[in-house]
Amino acid sequence: MSCAMDLVMGKIQSSVWGEFPNTVLHFRSDPPLDVDLRAPVTRDCKKRLLSLGLEQTFGVITAQDPGGTRHSSEQNATLAMNLQHALDAAGTPYVLLDACNHDRSHCEVSVAVSLPRAQVTEIARGYDQLAIFWFDSHRFWIVPVLSEGPAIPLPVTVLPSHVSS
Repeated sequence: MSCAMDLVMGKIQSSVWGEFPNTVLHFRSDPPLDVDLRAPVTRDCKKRLLSLGLEQTFGVITAQDPGGTRHSSEQNATLAMNLQHALDAAGTPYVLLDACNHDRSHCEVSVAVSLPRAQVTEIARGYDQLAIFWFDSHRFWIVPVLSEGPAIPLPVTVLPSHVSS
């Protein structure tokens, strides 16, 4: 099932967050659930997210490619396992997913966790992540972790960096 529509709202310069706004979340559920962050979240999609055990609000974290730097498959697999082991040790339930660019040429193993936003951000900071995705029960956001700046509501229209909004 895919949670996607053709409507796109908002604007952001492409140089700010690169491909982050174009991410598709592929939840490893049965049946699988795809959430395209380039489109608004539908009512049916919200129901499916709840059925996965996620609360009204939750965050999406990865441990892979820390600092925005590409790492080897082996390093990324170890980082992903370390995050999952830490969550298991803390007794924190999570849902596994792959956060991918639209053509799946780059994916990062990630987890969705129903924790307060500040706690999700702090976990991501511990894995040197640039940002998290946050779901506020209505829409997803890009929330900076390693830098200051406002959270970016999704979906957005990504403008080329030479065009001003």
